[in-house]
Amino acid sequence: MEKKKDSGIKKPGPILYNICAWLSYAVIRILFKFKRPKPIEGLEPPFVVLANHTCNFDFMVLASSIYPIRANYVIASRFSNSSRIAGAFFKVLRTISKYQFQPDLGAIRKMVEVIRIGGVLAMYPYGQRPYHGSAAEMPPGLGKLLKLLKCDVVAVKTDGGSFTNPKWAKYIRRGLIDVDFSRILTKEEIADMDSESIEELVKMRLMFNDYEWNREKQREFRGKKLAEGIEKILYKCPKCKTEYSISATGDIISCSECTAAGTMLATGFIKSDDFIFDNPYDWVEWQRQEAREEAQKNGVVIAGKGSLEIRVKNEIDREEPVPGLLALTKDGLTFESAGGHETKHYSPTKLGLVANKLGRHFEIGDNSAANRFIIDNPLSVMKWILACEAVYDLFMENKASAIRN
Repeated sequence: MEKKKDSGIKKPGPILYNICAWLSYAVIRILFKFKRPKPIEGLEPPFVVLANHTCNFDFMVLASSIYPIRANYVIASRFSNSSRIAGAFFKVLRTISKYQFQPDLGAIRKMVEVIRIGGVLAMYPYGQRPYHGSAAEMPPGLGKLLKLLKCDVVAVKTDGGSFTNPKWAKYIRRGLIDVDFSRILTKEEIADMDSESIEELVKMRLMFNDYEWNREKQREFRGKKLAEGIEKILYKCPKCKTEYSISATGDIISCSECTAAGTMLATGFIKSDDFIFDNPYDWVEWQRQEAREEAQKNGVVIAGKGSLEIRVKNEIDREEPVPGLLALTKDGLTFESAGGHETKHYSPTKLGLVANKLGRHFEIGDNSAANRFIIDNPLSVMKWILACEAVYDLFMENKASAIRN
């Protein structure tokens, strides 16, 4: 009889994991007044933990919420393999490295193995932190994965997390967050549901908008220079409609073109007599609509200089960035290298889920590698992200319309 190949997946060792869990609890207890939620009655491994991804402290929140149970975390390969030291650390913690927003059969096999050996699998199905405090689109496929795993599913849902560590901000803030720990599906319920229904239920249970939450709670998240960095997501002035004119110093947001100004409050809201939006979420959604209207036209939505860097899963081996020109139209994204020696085109179907580092680059998945576009104008990265998503949305809407007709 042929011996089954060892996947290399084991439960996390207790010593390092428990040290990390206790340090995590101490940090979030001090910074965010975290209190461990009540355990779920009758919950025993194996099971899956799903969590909304609000900030860089989410892993600490999850580990502290389910302690003393140890989990195998699924994390993006660009973090787990960012350096040899990081790779060694995450290997000891028995994490599962996965391509971001791309199919990864090797990672799925390891997830199945975690459940088979009676372990706990921890996942963040949204895939990345939100840039404006609200859940982004969830990549498809989670429902099929949960049916494959055939075990109970619980959720750790955080409200207020994006205020502690905004993706665009330079500094962390201290304040009170809310954490809910609950069972959302049993393995019997999963067996009786189709994949689409499972995904819709998960989306409903993990959906969050921290600005809606804090409009009611009015909690303050204290820190320094609360507005600095917000120009990474607010690239267009709603008063004069000028692009790349927004800047921030300390707690003050201003437009260099029309001199409109506002103050970022500790609640995360904007106090201003000039700007029509009192929060970054609504401001970004207006920019999204503006980008969509541009995408509906036949011309170029956005164009500019940048460099293309091809990154493989291990993240350590990568090609040198190639400088060139990028242009986005309703037909997709085109990159032409300087001198015209190389041209790459990405169809609208590739643009729906865009990994990013605000103020620096965005990424598009293509087979087994990530195509990272490092943009020369850092203030335009957010427009590239929203415009790519708009082109994808319009393409899918037109495709659905054509099928119906």
